[in-house]
Amino acid sequence: PIFWAVLRGRCLPKQSCWKLITSDTFRLRQRNPGSPGPALAIMLCKHQEHHGNWPECFSTCLQHRLMLRNYEELEDIVEALQSDEDDTLRLSAEERRKLQ
Repeated sequence: PIFWAVLRGRCLPKQSCWKLITSDTFRLRQRNPGSPGPALAIMLCKHQEHHGNWPECFSTCLQHRLMLRNYEELEDIVEALQSDEDDTLRLSAEERRKLQ
């Protein structure tokens, strides 16, 4: 999943809805900024016992970091990791144990 969360209050799932939209918020981080920026809009209907402002929306929230600011930096990191792995493979088993 790209997003997983536990809400702070109760909602009414059958009265809540979602839809796919486009958003300009992260468009500049895309490789092609001219293409649409897809997003998921979720409209939750709060349970009557949980109306009003919640101090926080989620008690737990995990998300995958999808958008990168700098693809060149990512390519440099991947290249460095690959180089480290190649160097490690050239070591003997004894040399690898010493590095751990």
